[in-house]
Amino acid sequence: MTVSPTAAQPVAPPIDVTWIGPEDCARRDAFVGEMGQILGGSQPHEPLTARVEVTREATGRWHVVLVVDRDNVQSQRAFEAASCDAAVSAAALITAIASDEGVLPQSPPVPVIPRGLASEAPWPAWPRVLNGLQLDVAVGVTGEYGLSPAFAPGAEVSIGGSLPRLGGVVHLRALVTGAYFAPQTDALPGHVESAEFQLVAVSGRACTSFGTARLDVGPCVGGELDRMSGTGVASATVFTPGEGSATWATLVGSLLASVRLTGDLGLFARFDANVSIAPPHFDVQTPSGRQLADRPSPVSARAAAGVELRFF
Repeated sequence: MTVSPTAAQPVAPPIDVTWIGPEDCARRDAFVGEMGQILGGSQPHEPLTARVEVTREATGRWHVVLVVDRDNVQSQRAFEAASCDAAVSAAALITAIASDEGVLPQSPPVPVIPRGLASEAPWPAWPRVLNGLQLDVAVGVTGEYGLSPAFAPGAEVSIGGSLPRLGGVVHLRALVTGAYFAPQTDALPGHVESAEFQLVAVSGRACTSFGTARLDVGPCVGGELDRMSGTGVASATVFTPGEGSATWATLVGSLLASVRLTGDLGLFARFDANVSIAPPHFDVQTPSGRQLADRPSPVSARAAAGVELRFF
């Protein structure tokens, strides 16, 4: 009588797994099973925890954020897959490599997004430098109250960079914004003269936000340079020499929220509370003498909303 050896069955590795995803991609057990098949009988030498967050884009692709912690060394990887099954397989393979090497590989070891058609990758992945630093570009409408004589609508453009999420939750960003506001007219009490004021601003802010791969909300702090120019409207109005324009500094505190719609496209909304440092005053020379025309408020408010591209 002969006895045939029984093939060893893969054993699920001792890994603490957190799987976050929609109901149609609740695949924690499949992820653990594929990990066991890849590792076979081998086991990680150090304790390993993995957090997998899966979201489905409007285009049908799946966005995956994978965070692995081994022996208190944490690494993160984000990628996209054509299906939930492909996301599970890629995440399992990348995690298996991390269990052996200690950190996630810098690029996916297998292609998880079909590249047969250019339309399947609508935004390029090339703006990725400095070990995960990524490019943010945004345009929007804005409005401010307090610096101009009346509420001033405007437009703004922002460019900045962001780091991969820390722990899959905390998102760090730095933004530089330029804003242009429509001119506002201020009539002088008791005179036919009036003055028109034009405001432009350049600001920089650092932001910390909390949320998921789709939604971020958090505070920002920074500074701003404001420049206001004034022009007399009536023929008798002449600005006092040297007081036609002024530049001053402002401290900025913001609340920023952004939501990812699909791929790298998203929407943002922001509210600013500004405190000006030594705001200037503007005088005009009227037939009856010199008169204060406008003085920006030391405290002002601003709001903005628009679209942004994040090259993740």
